[in-house]
Amino acid sequence: MYNENRKTMDKNIIISIKTILLTFLIAIGIYIVYRLGPIIGLFLFALLLVFAIEPLVKKLMQQTIVNRKVPRSLAVIVSYVLLISVIALVVTIWLPPFLNEAQKLIKNLPKILGSVDLGDNFNLASVLPQASAVSGGILTATFSIFSNLTSIFSVFIMALYLSMDWPNLKRRFVSLFPTKAEDAVLETIDDIEINLGHWLKGESILMLVVGLGCFVGLLWL
Repeated sequence: MYNENRKTMDKNIIISIKTILLTFLIAIGIYIVYRLGPIIGLFLFALLLVFAIEPLVKKLMQQTIVNRKVPRSLAVIVSYVLLISVIALVVTIWLPPFLNEAQKLIKNLPKILGSVDLGDNFNLASVLPQASAVSGGILTATFSIFSNLTSIFSVFIMALYLSMDWPNLKRRFVSLFPTKAEDAVLETIDDIEINLGHWLKGESILMLVVGLGCFVGLLWL
């Protein structure tokens, strides 16, 4: 009886130690993820960019130059050069007039609101500071987004390197799963690539149509 009780106590002690160690390791893992949050976020953005641009890379690799298929490295470089060129063109055209008009709006907002008759129950004095604060916050956020060039550059560099070795990375990732599940995992990754590519193409067309429509409408007004 004594030996059985002794074994039960030892077993309970071992289980308790394992539970404490597991809890401690989980806490350390959460702390590491918290501390590396910005880096992990940049990596996830880079991974999303890789998924979205992979269909274009595959399409370029199917083309032939001097009776030879386009190598993956060249297809990746051309794809990212095209993407960066489009983004730079859009920012160059859109950003300066947007900032200029935003500054004019903030400067003239009290005069605009003061000329609007909204009745006796409307307290303009309480609205003006809030409107100015909101407008200033929007402008500050816009400057913050476009001034953080280091993060944007890091995302593109990580995405470029991931795209260069993407087939090998996919094979290594798939090999982590059981053999019977490898085909399903690879098919899921391919579906994600195709769907994200279609989503990016659709959003680009939608933004182009909406932007041109707004430009024509406001120009006419």
